[in-house]
Amino acid sequence: MSVELNALVERAKAGDRRATEALLAAVQDDLFRLSLRMLGLRAEAEDATQEILLQALTHLSEFRAESAFRTWLWRIAVRHLLRAKTSRREELASFETLELLLARGEQQPTPLESSEAERALLAQEVRLACTQGVVLSLERPQRISWLLADVFELSSDDAA
Repeated sequence: MSVELNALVERAKAGDRRATEALLAAVQDDLFRLSLRMLGLRAEAEDATQEILLQALTHLSEFRAESAFRTWLWRIAVRHLLRAKTSRREELASFETLELLLARGEQQPTPLESSEAERALLAQEVRLACTQGVVLSLERPQRISWLLADVFELSSDDAA
């Protein structure tokens, strides 16, 4: 754990309100990114992030520094996200749906009027959408392990 984060944790556990706010601010973006990639919708990810932060804050006194604070926080987030209601996007995501959408897309001609830059941008958007669709098609335990390892660069053992 970084020295700064460690100091914030200790001060927050001692009741320092500013340290608590700084601690939550330091981890909020990563929790949101994980929630968004798990649930697929911004509003649901925002709600999940707030709920995870509230759980962490409520149980902060139980953190004993036997592991890194972020590891402890990831565990809270993983438990919460695995129990969360299936999002609308997750319900739609399946490998069969992706196959159907790709087949439909292949039938559409590329606009001749588009510039090389526009086609490159469109190709990038399609790659990102396909990646998100494939990730959302994974079962939640596999998805969250992949996200923690690939996006947040945890070791495969820690991610699993």
